[in-house]
Amino acid sequence: MNQPVEPISSGQYFWIIMVSVVAGSVYLWPAYVVRLAGTGAYASLLVATGVAAGITLLQAAWMRRMAYRPYAAAMKATWSPWLGPVLTWVTMLLMLALDAAVLYLYGELLQTFFYPATPSWVTVGAIGVLAVWIAIRSLTVVARNVQFWFPLLLASFVLVLALATGDMRFPVAATPNLGVPMASLARASVATWFLYANPCTTAALMPHVRRTGRWRAGTVALAAIALEGLILFSILYTALATLGPAVIPDMTWPIIYMFSLIHISSFFVQDVGMLVLITWTIAIILHLAVHSYVAAWNVGPPVGGYNPRRQYLVAGLGFAIVAGALSVGSVAEAKVWLFQILTPVDLGWTVAVVPATALLAWWRTRRATAHG
Repeated sequence: MNQPVEPISSGQYFWIIMVSVVAGSVYLWPAYVVRLAGTGAYASLLVATGVAAGITLLQAAWMRRMAYRPYAAAMKATWSPWLGPVLTWVTMLLMLALDAAVLYLYGELLQTFFYPATPSWVTVGAIGVLAVWIAIRSLTVVARNVQFWFPLLLASFVLVLALATGDMRFPVAATPNLGVPMASLARASVATWFLYANPCTTAALMPHVRRTGRWRAGTVALAAIALEGLILFSILYTALATLGPAVIPDMTWPIIYMFSLIHISSFFVQDVGMLVLITWTIAIILHLAVHSYVAAWNVGPPVGGYNPRRQYLVAGLGFAIVAGALSVGSVAEAKVWLFQILTPVDLGWTVAVVPATALLAWWRTRRATAHG
């Protein structure tokens, strides 16, 4: 029998939002946007971060209008009992499709740099299984896993990023370019969105954050987006200053190459690349676990204590992500799907649905108040 969902703290919510966005895909960046906009990539990142912040504020406003009811119920109350689930399903499928493309590319990264003799289905399947193993548990268990691991992962990543600054040879070349054509800047901004693609996690978990502290859940989510943006700006500057804007567009994994330049003979971790591998692997497992949990929550049975139906659904969604990842034929094909198809579609869907949902909820609640 289901138990009521135990609330999570604002701190746990902060780390979940952090891991549910950039953490799963930063290793792919910034080659594609630098190819499109050069050092104008700073502006594209600023635009994408601003859009993510705006979407977060709209989701928070919508949840307040809906009295912090569960996401699926709020969608039904806002749109209708039949249209709400349809919109929810489309949102979930877009999120899972993006996850499949990201997982495939990460599996190829592992095979290229660390496990050339291991088939990609082994690493991709192992990551998927571990993500499901976390996601089948209760919200508090998922939150505690994220709260324990992600600050450590973030600290180690920031440490390695700081070490990489010693190899910056092109600081002048990393200066932002304000003369990028608007068309290139727009394409780069759209292509940056996959880093923030998080269609419903912010709103879905907001009702279950304890509202006993001074910080509202919306403020916490906005702070997470702002910190992610700051980290991305640091990564972009370090990559441009280390490798140069002329080299990055021709590289498949520029950040991995940037970190491979670090040589520290007396450091307690001799192989910095291995530290990055461990960090990113755990991060992508947590990233997929949070998304699988939220997706199963929103389209499946009510979440609470032990529920075999939800666990089966989580396992099915995890299998679908792995199967989708393994169905991709090549890195080039995966990048086309990610940057040119899924990311623009997800951005268009999010920018259309989230403001419309907030506006419709405002209109419905105001009308109900006027007639009450």
